[in-house]
Amino acid sequence: MGRIENLHIYPNTTSKEALMDSLARPIEAENGSIFTLCCELVRDYVFWCVHRVEWRPKTEPSVTWIASYTLHQVGDGDWGFTAEPELAFPSSLSCPMEFLKLAPVVNEEWRKQVYQYHADEILEELLRNGNKPN
Repeated sequence: MGRIENLHIYPNTTSKEALMDSLARPIEAENGSIFTLCCELVRDYVFWCVHRVEWRPKTEPSVTWIASYTLHQVGDGDWGFTAEPELAFPSSLSCPMEFLKLAPVVNEEWRKQVYQYHADEILEELLRNGNKPN
């Protein structure tokens, strides 16, 4: 297997589920700001999340964004991930449609591709079930 760019490895994380649990935990920054996970969904090896940061002290409004974490098993059972926020144009387009309603648009072109991906998935499902397009 080739080198994976920007791979973050969690040593001694022996399962995909344990890695996702680590990624889902709220984080409190030194200044008291809290980074939370609003919702999550796994599609294959892509862990989709909607994140929110609440600034402390409350100097700015909270910020919400979508990110994908592609999960990788490395070495002798350790797990890691590559992270791609919406702004970075995630390589996967399988972001849950409902997540798009939970965060402001940061990358309009990527969202258009996500909508097209889901439209294509629906059409393929219809064709698999014997339905013909008009």
